[in-house]
Amino acid sequence: MQEDWIRIAKAFVPDDQAECIVQDMYLKIHDGGKTFDEIKFGNQINKKYIYDTIKSICFDYYRNRKDFISLDSIVVKMEDDDTIDDSSVEKLKNLILELPELQAQTIELRYERNLLFREIAEETGENIMTHLSRHRYALKKINKIINKNNIKLR
Repeated sequence: MQEDWIRIAKAFVPDDQAECIVQDMYLKIHDGGKTFDEIKFGNQINKKYIYDTIKSICFDYYRNRKDFISLDSIVVKMEDDDTIDDSSVEKLKNLILELPELQAQTIELRYERNLLFREIAEETGENIMTHLSRHRYALKKINKIINKNNIKLR
């Protein structure tokens, strides 16, 4: 079923963002205080609700894109560009050090060890939704610091 949702997200955003959109969908449902049982019609998941939620998150992705820096894009850029200076890497590491310990742990497992959220949850024994929330809050905090202090990352 998740593959269907990723396919829907790919209709709106670049393929590399689709899984993130679906993870955000899980967060949105969870943060709204709902469970998947509550969004069912009979025995089937309300696909329209899921579709509308994914579409809304995709639109938010584009609406917020101008001033939101994704760690994914920084990591990809760093891997693709041999001219990235060490100061950008150090700035990013310092930003991660400013995060609460559990958020920093999730970021490190996700980006330094390239683990999927499912793998992070299995390794730590915690719920995947916990790590999705920590990840989202960590990115928001990092972006807030970057924008507030006008930090430039190459």
